[in-house]
Amino acid sequence: MNSSAMRKIIVTVLLLITAAMLVHAQDPFTACNTVKYTAGTPFALNVDKVLLSMQKNTPKSDDRDFWIHLTKPDVYGHANCSAITTVAECSSCLSTAVGDVSTCGLAVGVRVVLGSCSIRYEAYKF
Repeated sequence: MNSSAMRKIIVTVLLLITAAMLVHAQDPFTACNTVKYTAGTPFALNVDKVLLSMQKNTPKSDDRDFWIHLTKPDVYGHANCSAITTVAECSSCLSTAVGDVSTCGLAVGVRVVLGSCSIRYEAYKF
C-alpha cells in the first residue's frame, strides 16, 4: 500500500472517530437532586430568578459563560454555551435546557447538559 492510500485510510478513521465523539457529546443528560423544595417559598422564587437570569444573560456574555448567586436563601447558578454558538443558538439551547428542568420537579438542585449548552442550579456553592 502506498503512502497516499495509507493517509486516506488514516484520515477516514480519524473522521469517523471524531464524528462518533461529536454524536456522543450531544447526548442529553439531566441530574436531579432527590431533596425537594416547596412551591411558593423564597427558595422557589430564587430558583425561578436564577433560571431566568441564566437564560437571559448567558447568550449575551462574551464567552457564553454566566454565574449567579442569590441570597436569602442561597441559590447558585451556572450556565454556558459552546463558544462557537451564535446568540440565537445559545438562547434556543438554554430555553430547551430550562424546559428540561421541570422533569426534576421541585428538586433543590438540577443539572441539564445538552449538545451545545448546560445549566445548573444548587442550594450550595459549586
